[in-house]
Amino acid sequence: MHRTGKILAAVLGVLLAACLAAAWLTGDNAPRRESEQSVVDRRLLDATRQVAGLAETAAEIELARQAERLADHELDQAYVTAVREAAETKPVANPEAQKLTARVAAANARVAAWKMRIAMLERDAQTSEGASRFLELAKAQLALDEDELEDARLDLAREGGDARGRLEQAARDHAAAQKDAAPAVRPAAVRTETLGDQLRSWWTLTSRRTQVGTAMQKAADRKLSVEEEHKILEEMLAQKSGPAPAGGDGASALLTRLHSLADQRKTLTELDRRIQDCGQIVETYGKWTAVLEARRRDVLHVMLWSFAWVLGILLGMVVVEMAVRRAFRDE
Repeated sequence: MHRTGKILAAVLGVLLAACLAAAWLTGDNAPRRESEQSVVDRRLLDATRQVAGLAETAAEIELARQAERLADHELDQAYVTAVREAAETKPVANPEAQKLTARVAAANARVAAWKMRIAMLERDAQTSEGASRFLELAKAQLALDEDELEDARLDLAREGGDARGRLEQAARDHAAAQKDAAPAVRPAAVRTETLGDQLRSWWTLTSRRTQVGTAMQKAADRKLSVEEEHKILEEMLAQKSGPAPAGGDGASALLTRLHSLADQRKTLTELDRRIQDCGQIVETYGKWTAVLEARRRDVLHVMLWSFAWVLGILLGMVVVEMAVRRAFRDE
């Protein structure tokens, strides 16, 4: 190989390696930066929404909607668990965050007190004009304290000390997004009028089956992951379920321990629901794959008949040509 050829081969090899590396880094298996990671994994719901756009027939659309509902419920359960665990986590040992935590607690207490006072004033306002006037002042003060509470929560979130608040906001954003979700764009219907249409439809249905199979595998992987988490937590609970250790605090320690066990039992229940959701998603995608396989087989059947017609016509032309040649030769 000449020197120019070697240089060209080396450049092409480097470009190929760069393209493969970039393709892997932009794919689903790419490692995510720590700043992009979340306590709650949304990838299963994202996958169900992605393949929902592949649904074409009424049966496929219903299966896609069912899978998306199940994935949404699974994510809701994950948010419930994460919020409760964040509430049990001790706040960061940061002086500024501790001040903001105290500020949030104080604002919360004022808001709760004013809400109770307003409830009492609303009852008294029906018979007392003074209570009616004070009710308006109380509502105005409540609005000020609620603004103060929101500002304190935002300040605490910036300091990184309000993990529960961030999760609750994420859960609210997710719920709002579900209500305002845009309908999935449906693909064009497959066509089988010509042999070219049949070939394209067969490849399209094959591609859709592959994508639905990939989403089904993600649901199966999530199910295995949650089952492993469930197993670990169950083993931990089995170790904690023995007699409470004797101590000086007595009832206080026992109450704390019982609260912890109750929360972990709730987590187990939520993990059970998530496992069930993931299993049902796998079953749903299995049904969708079967529908696509049946459609793919129907298109293949039509395509084989088209090939048979083409081959029959070609064979007829060859036979006619041979007959004509023989007729001319006999003359």
